[in-house]
Amino acid sequence: MNTIRRFSLLFAALVMLMSFSYANDKEKNKKKAQEIEYIRSAVENGSKGDWNLYARAAQICINRGYNMDQAYEWVSHSIDLHNNPLNNEILGDYYMRMGDTIGAYEVYHDTVSKFMFEMKDEELSRLQLKIRMVTNELRKNP
Repeated sequence: MNTIRRFSLLFAALVMLMSFSYANDKEKNKKKAQEIEYIRSAVENGSKGDWNLYARAAQICINRGYNMDQAYEWVSHSIDLHNNPLNNEILGDYYMRMGDTIGAYEVYHDTVSKFMFEMKDEELSRLQLKIRMVTNELRKNP
């Protein structure tokens, strides 16, 4: 009898934890959907020629790891509007997030090669660090 009671309590606790987790996941998904909608709305209502708006919207999605297809469209559009170190770095970040280490390396390396003399010191340092991190990753997993 004691074993049945313990099992019942354990089962009840497990069900409660799962329901809290489910509710928490549901709330997170709702918040994520609201944030995506807010970002989309900002892009749709913003200036169509604002490369920075598209780049920053893509960056937010990439950093959070969602809405990746649209993030790629936005960063590509940003590059089409005004090709610069920031939106190229964001494109490299997209490739890293998607698991394409070689693609990320190529974008980061090309960005440094192309924009080295236009970049601020902190931008150049940040990209050089990312190149080192990607290079280390490629050495570990060729």
